[in-house]
Amino acid sequence: MIYLLKITDANTALKNNDKDKAKKLIEEFRNEFNATKNSDSEAGKRVKKTALSENLDEDQLRELSTALLAFETEQNPIDIEAEKKAFKTKLYPSFDKLEKAIDTKDVETMKAEYVKYNAAWVRNEGIVRSVEPAYYGKIETTMSFLRSSMEVEPYDYQTTKMYLSDLKKHLDDFLAGKKLEQNSDVKTLDQGIKLLEESYNAFVSGDKAQGSQKMKKFIEVWPVIEGDVRTRNASLYTKVESETPIIMVKGNEQIPRST
Repeated sequence: MIYLLKITDANTALKNNDKDKAKKLIEEFRNEFNATKNSDSEAGKRVKKTALSENLDEDQLRELSTALLAFETEQNPIDIEAEKKAFKTKLYPSFDKLEKAIDTKDVETMKAEYVKYNAAWVRNEGIVRSVEPAYYGKIETTMSFLRSSMEVEPYDYQTTKMYLSDLKKHLDDFLAGKKLEQNSDVKTLDQGIKLLEESYNAFVSGDKAQGSQKMKKFIEVWPVIEGDVRTRNASLYTKVESETPIIMVKGNEQIPRST
C-alpha cells in the first residue's frame, strides 16, 4: 500500500530529526487518504483518528501503520481458511524434507535442505505475517534457533530436533487458530540496533556468553522491527536473516572485522 511508504518516509524523517519534513509527509498522507474511496468506513475512521495529531511521534506512526493495515484488510478481505490450506499445501512438503534431512544427522545435508525450506517459507509467509503477527515472530525466531543449532560444535542432534519440534508446533497451532500473545520490550529499530551494538562489543571484548545472549534477544525481537529494514534495504534484510543465527553461535569467529 502506497500510504505505508509515506508513513515509513515520515518515520525516517523523525529519526533524522527532520520534523518539518515528517509533518509535511503526514499532511500529504491525510489529504490523500481523505480522498480515498471508503475512507469513512469503520477502519478508515480509525486511520483518520490516529492521524489527527499535528506532531506524530514514532509510536503514533506505528499505530497509524497498524490502522492502515486494518483498513486494507477491511477493504480487501481474504478467505483466511482457504489461504491457510494453501499455505500448508505449499510449505509442509518442504518441512517434511527438512525433517528427513535432519534425521540423517549429517549437518551439511540438513543445512542444504534448510535453505530450501527457508525459501518455501519466504514465498508463503505473507498469510502468517498479516493474520497472526505473533505467530510470524515465533516461527521466524524458532527457525533462527533451528539454523543456529546446526553450527554448534560439537553438534547436538537432540537440540536440532527440539527446535524442529517447536517449529512444527508453532506452524500447527497457527493453522489451528490458537491464539498467541506478542510481547516485547524492544519495539523500534533503534532499540534493535542498540542490542546489536551491545552484542558486538561483548564479542569483541571476549565475552562470548554475553554476546550470544544479546544476539539471541535480537533474533527474538527481529520480527517486530524487521519491517523498516525490509522496506528500505532488501539486501541488508536478507543478510541479517541469514547471518544472525550463525553469529549467535560462533560470535567473533563470524562477525565482520570492519563495517
